[in-house]
Amino acid sequence: GGRDEGPARDALHDLRTGADIVALQGAREGLPRGVAEVVLRELAALFFGRRALPLAAQAGAMLPRLDAALDAAVHQRADDDAQRRALAALVGLRRNLFPDAPPVRPAVPMPGEPR
Repeated sequence: GGRDEGPARDALHDLRTGADIVALQGAREGLPRGVAEVVLRELAALFFGRRALPLAAQAGAMLPRLDAALDAAVHQRADDDAQRRALAALVGLRRNLFPDAPPVRPAVPMPGEPR
């Protein structure tokens, strides 16, 4: 209809993003050491700065961090429930925060990776 669905859509987006953040916190043991912490720290900086700048203006480092975390998770030698939950959370965050981003192209080394 004719009503503005923007606020409802934004609220749903924020709820999905929040659910993925909580899932990542709960599945951090499914990622190589330090990977979840880097992503969570970056997310906190992104959201605490959200009021001052639009998300797109502050997100420059976030997409490469998510991609690097996804790459690290996929290439570790584990196949367990925590890893699957962590991957699902990272994919959800990437999809919600960067719906128009090109396919994953890791560019930023994560802790413990060779530089």
